[in-house]
Amino acid sequence: MCIHIFQTKSFTNMKRKLAIMIPLLALIMVMVGCEQDDDEEIPVKLSFNMINSNGKQTNIFNIGEPIIFDLSIENVSSNTVPFIYNIHKNNGIEIGSDLFRVYDEKGNDYGVPWSGQFCLFTEPEGINAKSKFHLYCSWSGIDINNPFRCTYPLCKVEDNKPLPSGNYHCSFEISYKGDNNKITKILFTTNFKIR
Repeated sequence: MCIHIFQTKSFTNMKRKLAIMIPLLALIMVMVGCEQDDDEEIPVKLSFNMINSNGKQTNIFNIGEPIIFDLSIENVSSNTVPFIYNIHKNNGIEIGSDLFRVYDEKGNDYGVPWSGQFCLFTEPEGINAKSKFHLYCSWSGIDINNPFRCTYPLCKVEDNKPLPSGNYHCSFEISYKGDNNKITKILFTTNFKIR
């Protein structure tokens, strides 16, 4: 009789444990099954600065002084990340038509410092694995042979008119699309002054 009671208590305890463990295991399986693959890491680190013709970072310029926009793109992956013209057709980084767009404090649009993109009618290879690339473009006052003038895939035919004194901001968006077809947009905005 003692053995029978022990078996009954043991069976009852086991039933209780199973009653708790089965829903717990089901919950864990649902949680693991619901993890999204959509959260693909962006394989690049982006930073935006404004620099002078000496390569020094600044947000204050004199009238007529060269203003150089610098988008630094570091590929932290082990694959080449391509520049692309149309993010809806290809995977990679799309720099967009508003890259380095300048506005004054009243919201007036002064345009962009470049004349076109992909002027050689080919998309560049991209950013090699584990490397850094600087996309430069100057507003005005830079000699055509100066590397700060414009970096491909941007093209510059002629200088913009120097900006008058005042407060400005540069605002643009960079898009990235990876293998999961999710498009990630990164907004950059910085204020600067012409005196």
